[in-house]
Amino acid sequence: MTVASQKDRTLHGYGLIIDTAVEFCAVAVFDLSSGSVISKKVEEIGTGHAEILMGYVDEVVSNAGVSIREIKAVGVVTGPGSFTGIRVGVSTARGLALALGVPSIGVTTFDALSREVLPIASGRSVLIAIDARRGEFYTALYAKDGYPLVPAAVSTTEQAKTLYETYRPLLVGSGAPAIAADDTSSEIASLHATADIGTYAICVSEAFSSGQIEKPRPLYLRAPDAKPQAGFIIERR
Repeated sequence: MTVASQKDRTLHGYGLIIDTAVEFCAVAVFDLSSGSVISKKVEEIGTGHAEILMGYVDEVVSNAGVSIREIKAVGVVTGPGSFTGIRVGVSTARGLALALGVPSIGVTTFDALSREVLPIASGRSVLIAIDARRGEFYTALYAKDGYPLVPAAVSTTEQAKTLYETYRPLLVGSGAPAIAADDTSSEIASLHATADIGTYAICVSEAFSSGQIEKPRPLYLRAPDAKPQAGFIIERR
């Protein structure tokens, strides 16, 4: 873990980015003027984000050599991904931002992954397909200029394959092999279900600099499994 020297830091301030959308728990402190990461911690934990997230935040801020009061924006990955993981990340980011009196900024996994891959797409569109299990995928299609062609959705294998066959894009994400299937002409850029924490930092820096800030909202593309049991509801009188 590398900590930038004090003379390399700007007076612009620092940002904090949190990613708990999938099996990783990732936190980083970065320079808001450039998006460059100063300190980070990324671990594949599976579940249990709520129990360790604030410890990661404390550790990363301390290793960056800054005070929590120097954080001027709190970014968070809004999904898609685990219902519980997204909820933990978004609620933590909102709470920290409120306590610090700074903006909270959401970034989707789709926007970050497309940003990583488009430079090597050679003028093609990019289809992101993240395995959502149950034979479904979280999908989004981006044009070669980064503009969303088909918005984020839950797609069946057949629907995702139709997108692929229509646009012949570069494939990205953990669901890419299932979409490509036996098509030997297909090309897969990566199998990652989330972007590098540094990419999220850059996205937050750009949003902060542009002033285009909206409160982060979870990107829940599929309804939660837990539902109320209607048979036990007492009729109101």
